[in-house]
Amino acid sequence: MPSFLVCPRLVAAIMCVSFLAAGTPAPASAAAGYTIRALVPAPAGQASYAIAINNHGAVVGQMGGVNTRPFLAVNGRTRWLDAPRNVTQALVVGIDDSGMIALNALDPSGNPAVYTVAAGSLHRWTRLTLGRLQGSNVEASAIGPRGDVAGSFFTARGRLRSLIWVRAKNGRYHAARMLSLGAGFDRSITGVVFRHRGRIDVAGAQGYGGGQVATIWSPSPQATLSAGQLPFISAYATRKGAGVAAGTTWGQGTSHAWYGGVTFGRNGSASLRAVNLLPLEPGYPQAVGTGVSVSANGSLTVVGDAANDGGGPFGSAQVQAVIWRNGAVEPLQDLLPPHSGWQLTEAAGINRQGLIAGQGVFHGRHEAFIMAPPSAP
Repeated sequence: MPSFLVCPRLVAAIMCVSFLAAGTPAPASAAAGYTIRALVPAPAGQASYAIAINNHGAVVGQMGGVNTRPFLAVNGRTRWLDAPRNVTQALVVGIDDSGMIALNALDPSGNPAVYTVAAGSLHRWTRLTLGRLQGSNVEASAIGPRGDVAGSFFTARGRLRSLIWVRAKNGRYHAARMLSLGAGFDRSITGVVFRHRGRIDVAGAQGYGGGQVATIWSPSPQATLSAGQLPFISAYATRKGAGVAAGTTWGQGTSHAWYGGVTFGRNGSASLRAVNLLPLEPGYPQAVGTGVSVSANGSLTVVGDAANDGGGPFGSAQVQAVIWRNGAVEPLQDLLPPHSGWQLTEAAGINRQGLIAGQGVFHGRHEAFIMAPPSAP
């Protein structure tokens, strides 16, 4: 994948993790009303990490070392997403609000494939194919709140293009549809799917040469951020009939998380308004935005990760989970008691109740966690 096409949602799936010695199971901790608990206690020499959280608090993630195993955690119960026979290397992408889960895996022939599985029937995996589209190396990158799946593939000419599988009311998926490119662009990738009054919109980025622009397909591509800063849209939340998008922009030795309002025209088409760069944590010149939430009173919260070396969030010597509220940034760690035993390293996402999923280290062991504010049900 070209270096400009990096999706922050996949940080947890591709990041190298140092597996440390086992410790005691992680209990719930609280500070200022916040609580935290481990989702899937990791055995010695392994790690568990969260990938996504839906608006009902269900979290999907991975467990393991070299060979990881996807899981679903709901209300304190963990269930494993075991692939069908001869389907291997399954990596979870996300979960919608009905419990539909999207995954990438290798099919029985060893080719990249996209699958969905419902939380109510985890043994029934359904493959989403390219259909009439000609290409290879298909990969999902996002699943929307109603199950629409977006991703990318390489065309027969070797070009990276985006596509979407729309989920119908009966639960079945329509044939894959390729997303168009704006003039002057030669590749694209998706990061989030959302709906507004029945219209399905996809957001991500388009690229050309060494540049990239954040883009919303609604349904035609609407380029929004200038090339050279390498922006990408990775999260979306509804806000009083409109929306808020969040993501990351890279450039000149640093990266910033950002957010911007999404408005809808008379015909329902979406466009991104002015983008606001979020402040960096002192001493951490790199930041990525992985999730955004809007509370009932309209307040905005963004979560993500910050890195302390100049080389970028991936492979950094030190990474910590951060939260932006009221225009200020603070380590997610600061919401916990000083002696909680947790070191929060990554925030995978936040839902509309303010529940945060991520991963951290608890007494030397890498654990997926869920964190709840005092107002959470």
